[in-house]
Amino acid sequence: MKIERTVQTAASEDEARDLITSFFEQTGYRQVGSPLSMVYERGSLFGSLTSFSPRGWKVRATVQVQPDARGEAEVQVKQEVNTIGQIVTAKERSFWDDEIADLAATLGANKVSVATSSEAASSSLRQNLVALLAIVIIAATTTTVGRLLWGHPIGTWVGVAVGLTAGFVIIRRM
Repeated sequence: MKIERTVQTAASEDEARDLITSFFEQTGYRQVGSPLSMVYERGSLFGSLTSFSPRGWKVRATVQVQPDARGEAEVQVKQEVNTIGQIVTAKERSFWDDEIADLAATLGANKVSVATSSEAASSSLRQNLVALLAIVIIAATTTTVGRLLWGHPIGTWVGVAVGLTAGFVIIRRM
């Protein structure tokens, strides 16, 4: 998933660079490459496959800061989020939007602000844990019923298939 945003700030180019570096460090990113390149990464491929929160997904953020004629800075942020193994829900998409909104708030207030994206990450985590619990309960129930009705291992496979299908439907509606 690729996300691109442009933020205008009254801060100078140097102030904007300092705020951006502080923001990304406080939100768990690490800078890769030279300090001038402003490329940050967080998470891992394994996190993308297994994490219940988008904060664990592998993401690469590339930031460009350009001064305008008034001495203010225009900030372009490009995020490449690895969503392998994930069904991206509206709340998870909201997390990424909120993270960029926090960066814009940081640039506007000249101090680091991460409240919105932290709340979105917690909300997404709760949603995903509830969905996992629902999938397990539905799969276990339908597996048990299938085995009782058919008395054969096929009941297990039918139960698992119904449970997973119901789980995916639940996730999509959250």
